[in-house]
Amino acid sequence: MLTDEDIEKMHTVISEEYPCGVSINSDRTEYRKLRNLYNVCQTSLRMMTEVNEDEDLDTYSVKNVENWTQLSEDLINVFSTRSKDIELIGWFIIAQIIIDNSFDSLENTFKWLYKLVDENWDNLPPLVSKDKLDTESEEDAKKEVTKCKTNALSPILGDSLESTILFPPILIHEINSEIKVFDYISAEKKSTLESLKESAAQQLIDKDYELNKVSNLSTIIGLLENLSEKINEKTIRCNVSHCNFTFLINLFNKVKQSITFITDVELNETVDAESSLEDIRDDELTSNEDLETGSKQPSGSNIIKESKINSMDKSYLENAYKSNQNRNVALQNLKEISEFFYITEPHSPVSFLLNKTIRWANSPLSTLLDELIGGFDKDLLNDIYRATGIEGQVQTKIMRKQRNDEKVQVSEVGDIEENTKHVSINGSNDKGTVEIKKTESSKNGDDSLKVKPVKW
Repeated sequence: MLTDEDIEKMHTVISEEYPCGVSINSDRTEYRKLRNLYNVCQTSLRMMTEVNEDEDLDTYSVKNVENWTQLSEDLINVFSTRSKDIELIGWFIIAQIIIDNSFDSLENTFKWLYKLVDENWDNLPPLVSKDKLDTESEEDAKKEVTKCKTNALSPILGDSLESTILFPPILIHEINSEIKVFDYISAEKKSTLESLKESAAQQLIDKDYELNKVSNLSTIIGLLENLSEKINEKTIRCNVSHCNFTFLINLFNKVKQSITFITDVELNETVDAESSLEDIRDDELTSNEDLETGSKQPSGSNIIKESKINSMDKSYLENAYKSNQNRNVALQNLKEISEFFYITEPHSPVSFLLNKTIRWANSPLSTLLDELIGGFDKDLLNDIYRATGIEGQVQTKIMRKQRNDEKVQVSEVGDIEENTKHVSINGSNDKGTVEIKKTESSKNGDDSLKVKPVKW
């Protein structure tokens, strides 16, 4: 279990030039030594998951904890003297899951990681030396270094629930002396959870201990959500693919779910969040006041996300500004996905539909209603405007002017039969398709064609 001294060591600034040290693989001897120990730990962990029923599980468990404890101690020394490399942090996280069943150490580790990302992202190894960069452009160099960091995060995040390096140690986490998370997941797949719960009822459970675990897990999930937001803010600036924390967050939600189901402990989320924020409340409120006055303040301590609280209390207001940031990040991610499909599947409508979704998400309600309904029934649209208090008449005029100003280039238009009242023809413009309507004869006897651009 991490001590206060350990945590203080982990926060040590290594040098003025490299506050977080250099990439660990720059020293091959040191890296090989740590890697060999990590491999030994992985072997003992694998034996824990493969042990037969007739074998002595306790012996394997003790050896496994000893190995990971040794790695944890060695890494703390490395973090304080040589490198806070992301790859090593991943190994350290696994160690805390195995060593400390209460998740206290894991919570402190994620708090430390958040502070590193928030305050020292640019200095956080792995780093790429200038002589190894493939570009002289400062912008491209930042992109390359950021990619290097996100690649180091990939094993921790995984691309599925079971592919993260944290999945095996989570499986052997003990809910009680007889039941592990693995048993819960297996029972869930077999639809035998009630049977598992009945067997758990025969075991003595320390409610306070389990409640503390659930509280720690709630905090960890909030920290991961904040880490996701913080890291993806930085990747977007460098035009690098975002880091997907979904599987990792889902994994810890699964652990929390398993404990609450088996032990019947119920955490008062509001009380838990308030207690978790007790030491940092003053800093958080000060930060919010600074935001109102236009000043900026480092947010290294503002790390617990209260949006997880279901009740509509003051935490919603305190974190409302974060919601907008999350929304912008989500829309930016949609834009990246749209560009991916546009390049890889130009024949598919996926990219165009996503672009339309993004545009609608940023449209005022009156603009959206006018686009969806205005072309069919203006009277209905005006009725909706009056009923909802939207100034529709002015907005409608603006929209009509915008439409009239749009230039639509149609690549090829065929003959239109006399009795045709409506045809759709694909146009070759960057707006998408165009819709061409033939109206019935007007009073002066002239037929007219109306061309209406349809944005994606």
